[in-house]
Amino acid sequence: MLAFIRFLFAGLLLVIGHAFAATVQDEHGTFTLDKTPQRIVVLELSFADALAAVDVSPIGIADDNDAKRILPEVRAHLNRGSPSERARSRAWKPLLP
Repeated sequence: MLAFIRFLFAGLLLVIGHAFAATVQDEHGTFTLDKTPQRIVVLELSFADALAAVDVSPIGIADDNDAKRILPEVRAHLNRGSPSERARSRAWKPLLP
């Protein structure tokens, strides 16, 4: 029975991940993400923990200079750095107003 439930859950995850486009509205207007984002930046550490739980590595995390707040599993995939505004704009262009 447990194997069957796992099978159904895995199938559901596959279907959900590919079935829906996401439309987002903010103060700049509305935009649609037609596919699953491949490059994710985390602005709060709780989101980094959530991504680590589903084995997704963000390309950037906002830093408060306390490395102990980041899970060791996440820290293992990170390096220190501060990209230029131009580099951030290129990386995030689809989501910048």
